Amino acid sequence: MTDNQTIDHFTEEAQTYIRQLRSEAARYRTEKNEYQAKYNEVNTKYTEAGNLLQQANTQLDKFATLESTAEENAKRLAELEQTRQRESIAWEAGLTPEDAGRLQGANADEWKADAEKLAARLAPSGRRRTNLAPDPAALSGEPTIPGNEDPIRKAFSDAGLI
Repeated sequence: MTDNQTIDHFTEEAQTYIRQLRSEAARYRTEKNEYQAKYNEVNTKYTEAGNLLQQANTQLDKFATLESTAEENAKRLAELEQTRQRESIAWEAGLTPEDAGRLQGANADEWKADAEKLAARLAPSGRRRTNLAPDPAALSGEPTIPGNEDPIRKAFSDAGLI
């Protein structure tokens, strides 16, 4: 049946019933269209939310990578600081940088005590840094600039190296 058909040949009661059915069908079509529009809107938002979630996960992966790199760099920095501190303690005790790796202990105080012991044991063999032969050029008599004090010689003298 098509919508163009007339209902004039039916009884008044049948015509009223058909009009009610047509009105009800129109209402259902309108509701269906409204629900379809709401569904499309929600589906669009759902798709957008999925895209945002994917972008957020990508950013979280990048952040995790950066965090891991930062942790590795922090570990490396701590190792380098520990090495620098050991070498500094070894230098103060008169040891060579190679001897710094031999220092035993868990902290700077223990390394310092071990450095002093190691320096005392190595002193007779001449491995102490302070037993290195002085530079003959630094021990020469006159300043190299006549009438002025040699700034390099003064710096070495001030440092107690000559």
